[in-house]
Parts: sequence; C-alpha cells; structure tokens
Amino acid sequence: MTRRTLQTLGLSITAFGFLLRLVALIRVQPNHPDEFFQYLEPAWRRISGAGIITWEWREGLRSWVLPGYLGAWMRALAWLGLRGSALGLALRVHWVVVSLLLVWAGWRGGAMIARAESIESPRAAPSDDAGVVGGILGAALCAGFPLLVTFSTDMLTELPSTIGVVWALVITGELVGQGPTASKRSAAAIGSLLGLGLGLRVQHAPAALVVGLCLLAARRYRALGIAFVTGALTLGLFGVVDWFTWGGIFSSYIGYVNFNLVQGGAAQFGVEPWYWYGVRYSNRLPNMLAVLLIVPIVGIRSTWPFVLTATSLLSLLSTQPHKEERFALLCWPLLLIAWAGVVGAWLAPRLRSGGPQRPISVGRQIERGSWLLACVGLGAGILVDGALHFQGTEFNLPLARYEAQGWVGRQADASGLLYDDLLGGGGYLWLGRTFPQVEFNSSLLDNPIFTHALVERGSNHEQLAKSAHFVEVYSKGDFVVLRRASRL
Repeated sequence: MTRRTLQTLGLSITAFGFLLRLVALIRVQPNHPDEFFQYLEPAWRRISGAGIITWEWREGLRSWVLPGYLGAWMRALAWLGLRGSALGLALRVHWVVVSLLLVWAGWRGGAMIARAESIESPRAAPSDDAGVVGGILGAALCAGFPLLVTFSTDMLTELPSTIGVVWALVITGELVGQGPTASKRSAAAIGSLLGLGLGLRVQHAPAALVVGLCLLAARRYRALGIAFVTGALTLGLFGVVDWFTWGGIFSSYIGYVNFNLVQGGAAQFGVEPWYWYGVRYSNRLPNMLAVLLIVPIVGIRSTWPFVLTATSLLSLLSTQPHKEERFALLCWPLLLIAWAGVVGAWLAPRLRSGGPQRPISVGRQIERGSWLLACVGLGAGILVDGALHFQGTEFNLPLARYEAQGWVGRQADASGLLYDDLLGGGGYLWLGRTFPQVEFNSSLLDNPIFTHALVERGSNHEQLAKSAHFVEVYSKGDFVVLRRASRL
C-alpha cells in the first residue's frame, strides 16, 4: 500500500469520525450539567461578570486550568462576534476537532501493537503490513465507537485526560520498540502527556504507574528519568495555577481528595455496587463485549500496558461508592486499540500476496477473503452492537431547553428570565446576556423585570405563567417560552 493511499485512507477515517461527531452534536442530548457549570460557566463569569456559581467553586475544589483554557477561546470567539448559544456551539465544535486526536492515536497504537505482536508470533514474520492493518482497525474503531463519539462533544475533563493518557501509552510502546537509541523527545512527550492527563483527572494515576513499569521492564532508565521530570513539571503547573487562584499549591486537588475520599462526600451524589461498571459495559456491548475483552488478553504480551491500565482504573473506580460512566471513559479506547493491534497482527500475514512470481490460487484467495471478512466483520460488529444498544448516558439533558434558552438571549426586549431548571441549561454563557436568570418562582411573575419564562409544556409552571398574563412566543420540543403580554 503506497504512502499516498495510506494518507487518503487515514483522512477518510478521520472525516468519517468528524461527521459522526457533528451528527452527535446536533442530535444527541448534552450528557452532564458539569460540562457547563464546572468548566464553561466559571470562565464565562470571569469574562462577563454574570454566571451561576456551584458549591464546588465556592469551596475551591476545582482547578482553573481547563476553565482558563476555555476562557481564552471564549475571548477569541467573542472578539469574532459570537455570543450566547452560538459561542457555546463553537466551543463544542472545537472539542469535537480536538477529540479526533483519539483517531490518530488509534492508528498509531493499533500499528504499534500489531507490529509487536507479529514479531512475537511464530506464525507471522515481522512485517509492516501488520502495522498498516492494525492502524486502520484502531483508527476506525476510535472514530466510530458510539460512546467515544458522544463524549467527544462534551467539555468535561475526561476527554482531554483520556487523549493525554492514551497518547502517552502509545508513545511508550513505540519508544520501547525503538531500541536503546530511543528519542529523548519521545520520553519528554510521555511525561508531558501523563502530567496533563493526571492534572485533569487524578483518577487516571494508574496509567503513570503502568508507563513507569513498562519503561523499567524494557530497561529504558534514561527515558524513565526524562518522563518523570517532564511529567512532574507539567503536573507542577497545575499546582502553580492553584497557588495563584486558590492561594495554595494543589489546593483544589487536596480539597477534592479530602471531600471525595477522606470524608466520603461523593456518596451524597449516589452510591452504586462495586460491579456497577461491569453491568454498564455489558449493557453497552451485550453481544460483542466478550470479543472485545478476549482478543487483547490472547495478545497480552503486546497489549499488557493497555489492558493493565484499563483493569487498574476500573478496579480503582469500582472501590468508590459514587460511580458514573464518564469516569471510566479511558477504558474504551484502550481496549479498542489493543483489540485492533492483535487482530491486525493476525490478519496481515493471511492477506499477504505471493508476489509476481507466485500467483495466488483460488483456494488461497477464498481463504484470504474469509479472514478479511471475519476480522472486519467483528470490528464492524463492535461498532454496530454499540450503536444498537446506545441509550444515552446517565444524564440526558433536553437539547430543546438549550435552544429555547439561546432564543431568549437573542430577543432585544428581554430583561429577565424565569427558568424551570437552572442546572438543566447552559447558564449565562448560553443565554449570552447578563440580565437576571433565576429559578421559576410564582411570586416573581408580577415583577416587570422578568419578561420571559422558559418552562416545560403542560407543566404547572406554564399554567401559572399564563395566569399571570404571559403568552407563548416560542416552542421547541417539550419546552415553551412565554413572554409578558404587556411587552407584545
């Protein structure tokens, strides 16, 4: 396969993943209120002066690193004239583009594991063909797996942390395969990516231990030292940001660990049994989960860093009373890439041609076609099974409410909004205005500053607003916007 063909194929897979994510952006409900009120709203409040403050920010349990990054984008996009829901949508599109780094990681990771597996397999001679097949499968699975597509539209810490950790593991595997002349730049990249991943999600700490173990096992002591130093420096930047914003180095992390682990505060938001993640995974892939798990285990000599990271993370998360599916997002790309690499190593030698002097017999062609159909069919089966059994996430916030909220923000005569669920929308960022936006209260219906009400159709709130001479002016899905009649 020529370099140009590979580039075309890679771009096609990336475009496929981008298209799926755009569809999800338009059609799939937002996953979690934390996306808006832990990361977007704090940044917007610093910029505009108006914003809803949640208890974590009053207690200082969140880092300003990600909100600061998003705030820089807000400034740039606002300078271009974007406001309200248009600004929020642009930020989500930006995250969709960033998420495509996982597709590239799938290509590189699948190729790396496939090459390593083909070398260790007595049935397959070392060949770059294995890397090509493994890379194609890895990229395709990361591009099309439904849960990755859905979470790629959200501005939560899980996605950027997952990208950093996956890339750190991929580059570690490549560095180990380079021999004693491995690049110092690769070692520095490993440390920086791990530092980023752990700074965003401290729960991903098992990945750092696995990377260290991998480099020690390969006797890459210098690379381990470089990775440790760069990782410490990167992680230290998060501590410095806490020092400037909260008054203490790693203040938000200490408070977060103290509240969730020491005090057990996370249990206030729900308690699930230890096997909850296993049940959740089974519901996501009821027919193909065994295939996804068994193949990487069969190729464990090449996949162990990926499998061990996923297993360690899942074990750690299972000990915690409060569980959410997004916490374990990292496990999916690790398993998908490991699966692709092993299957690529199996499939490549069976697709190899006999060369111009040795034409392939009909029987051999049938055998090659059967192997190709079986392996590609299994990969497609993973994607299809995930799509057929996709029923949203724990929090499926109505997209119509966001659109209705954005519509109110675009009305020139709006001066106040009564809102049926403050944490079910996009906050002041999505509204794009600084006028009061408060939870619906019938006593405020007589206050002339509140010109609009956003409520669910058929609700008691709607009846109360209409009794106070509000009339419907906009509707979207199950939601209606009513305006004070005197303003018509």
